[in-house]
Amino acid sequence: MSQSRDELFLKLALRQGLFSQQEAREFLIRYRTEGARGEGVGHWLVVEGVIAEEQAEAIRAAIAHRAEGHVDSTRRRVPKRAGGGAQPTAGHGHHPVRHHRPPQGISVTSTQKALYISTGVVALGLLMFLVFQFQKPAVSLTDIANKDNQESEGKKDESVAEIADRLRGADVTTSSAQVSTPKWTKEEIESMSQRVRDGISRARAHQSDGRLGRAIDSIRKSLDDFGDVVPAEVQKLADDELAELQKVLDAAYAEALITLRKQQAEGDTEGAEETILEIGDICGDEYMEKARGGSKE
Repeated sequence: MSQSRDELFLKLALRQGLFSQQEAREFLIRYRTEGARGEGVGHWLVVEGVIAEEQAEAIRAAIAHRAEGHVDSTRRRVPKRAGGGAQPTAGHGHHPVRHHRPPQGISVTSTQKALYISTGVVALGLLMFLVFQFQKPAVSLTDIANKDNQESEGKKDESVAEIADRLRGADVTTSSAQVSTPKWTKEEIESMSQRVRDGISRARAHQSDGRLGRAIDSIRKSLDDFGDVVPAEVQKLADDELAELQKVLDAAYAEALITLRKQQAEGDTEGAEETILEIGDICGDEYMEKARGGSKE
């Protein structure tokens, strides 16, 4: 097994949780110093009692599977970008704009018609009113005026009542919104802050192991436990640490991406695959898939 295969064997074993990253480094150093190089690091780990023979065989089978070219078949989750300019899809093409032009002279005729119709309606209404007045008992002008005043005042009172009801409803809604706003005590805020600090401590432990993706997830998990609303000071404590970790992660990903592009340009398929796995260990699965997708464009 070549040196790169030994390292790949250790990385795959590390991803399966058979030992830690620090232990993997120590095993590789001891193997290169003490082991029988022809047998491979997997055989040496079995002899040393670190892993079982079945586990070693499973990892060797995975490496052989990759060496036979089956790795490419797993990279189809991100489709290739088709060459050439963008083509309009069916139903989304550009159609000539048809401007609607109203027939000439229609506006004047419509105005005249509206005037004739309104005049006719008023005349018909007046005629019906006169007929109704002649059919009912005589009513004095004073009674008619008093009735009109009463109806007007009733409508005013009704409008005022409706406006008052709407205002009361708005007050109730505003009061409900104010009541639903959380009010944290000093002890609650301190408890939340401590949980975020615990998440930051776990994040820094992951960062020291070179696992920046898990470091960021640890802080986000501590915030998720609080729900949608978090005190401003607690949110700021988490956001400041997240911003620093994100800068480190972005820099590590950019550096690994440069190495990956160089390996791909040189045709080093095996080395490129190792770099993609390393990106997954450091930055997380999302960045690993992103690197795989970028390698196929």
